This record gives sequence, C-alpha cells and structure tokens, in this order.
Amino acid sequence: CGSHWNEMYAKLTTYYEKFGHCKIPVTYPDDPVLGLWVRNLRMLQTKGKVSDDRIKRLNELEFVWDSNQMRWDTMVNHMKEFIRVNGRVRVPDKYVTTDGVQLGWWARTQKTARKGKNNHLLTPERVAELDSFGFVWASALEEQWNSMFNRLGQFKQQYGHCNVPKSFRGEDEKGPHLGSWVFRQRRNTSDALCLERKEKLDSIGFLWDTTNDESSCKKPRLQY
Repeated sequence: CGSHWNEMYAKLTTYYEKFGHCKIPVTYPDDPVLGLWVRNLRMLQTKGKVSDDRIKRLNELEFVWDSNQMRWDTMVNHMKEFIRVNGRVRVPDKYVTTDGVQLGWWARTQKTARKGKNNHLLTPERVAELDSFGFVWASALEEQWNSMFNRLGQFKQQYGHCNVPKSFRGEDEKGPHLGSWVFRQRRNTSDALCLERKEKLDSIGFLWDTTNDESSCKKPRLQY
C-alpha cells in the first residue's frame, strides 16, 4: 500500500542522507526490514511492477537497481583500501577483511574470470577498472616465476649469457637456486611451459640446448 511504501521510502531517504548512498545490505542489522524492502524493490523492478513515479523518486536517491553492480562496487572499494594500506601487492588467497569480507577469494575469482574459466567472463571495462588502481593479476606461482625470470635477466646482463650452472644460487642465499630453476625450464619443453613464458625466455636469448654452447665451456667465476 501507498502509506507503507512512503514510510519505507522515508527510511531510505534517512539512510541516504546519513551514508551518501542506498547500497543497503539485505541483512542490514539496524533495520532488517529496510534491507529486505530494498531487495524486493529490485526484484519487482525486473518484473515491471514498480511505477515510473516511484522509480523516479528512487533514482533521486541514486538507488542502485543492479545488485551485481552494487556488489562489484563494494568489492572494488575493499580492494582499493587493501592496496592503499599494503601497496601494490597480490592479495593472499585466504585474506579476509576486518569486517569479514573474503577479499582474497574475490580477487582469485576475478583472475579466473579474466581467463574466461568456469563460465565466467570479466568484461574489458572491469579489467580496465581494476588495472586503473593497480590490481595484481599474477598468482603466487606466476609471481615466483617472474621473480626468477628477472634474476635470470640480471645474470644475463652480468655474464652475457643465460647458461647458468645448475648449482648456482646467486646473491639471494635464501631464495631458490637460479641454476636449478633454469634447468627445470629446459626440461619443460612441452605444454607444461606455456607459450608466453617460452617467448619471454627466448627474448633474452635463453638456450634450450646447451650441448654445444661455448659459454658452457667458459663459465665465469660465480658464487655458489
């Protein structure tokens, strides 16, 4: 009825004036009825059961009709806050915010969706939005691979080749052996090593077969 609708609209207006938006969670603890009323409005609108006049009045409060977009905006704000506090780093998969939001799970889901897996697809607009504030797309394994690749690039700059002795560790005594990592890349000549990684290795002159490589006979003095 009209009186009930106006009563709920007045409550929504109060919420808007207090918080600056109408993104009320369904389980809003301060007023559970208001949260349910907002959810029902969205459902009724999809069925064409909300009058133009009421839609106009709700739009004046910047009412969000698309609940999926509302959730997206909420998670993006959490992600921006994480980066503001921690810097441009990867969100741990099991990271949960202080208010119980599973941000790590959400971040991993976006990476999967970008690849078009599990029947999900991240639109170019949303990819661009995440890129705009420094979202880290690499997984933990990808970050580790890229770190080792950078170390190999530094080795190449210093010694002029990529034929790293298998036992060579480098300056990072706590990190993985660079030599062992290079050896594994040579063994992964099948589909186990993706084309993108092969191309990156090729770009710095990586040697896949060192049998007749002169640098293997002229190894520089290295730290082991």
